[in-house]
Amino acid sequence: MAGASIETTLELWASSLRDVKSRIRKLFMRISEERDSRFTNSRTAVSLIPGQHGVVDFRLPG
Repeated sequence: MAGASIETTLELWASSLRDVKSRIRKLFMRISEERDSRFTNSRTAVSLIPGQHGVVDFRLPG
């Protein structure tokens, strides 16, 4: 990039940042969707346990 203008350099830098931001956003959206799916599946499994009625108590004994 020898001789590139400051404006051109900043435009390339800003473009790269937008690309990274987009990739990170997609990654976190996918992670969030997977987490939500696991939570829904675990609640469904717990609700199938006889006597639970969909209520889960996560308190530790003692």
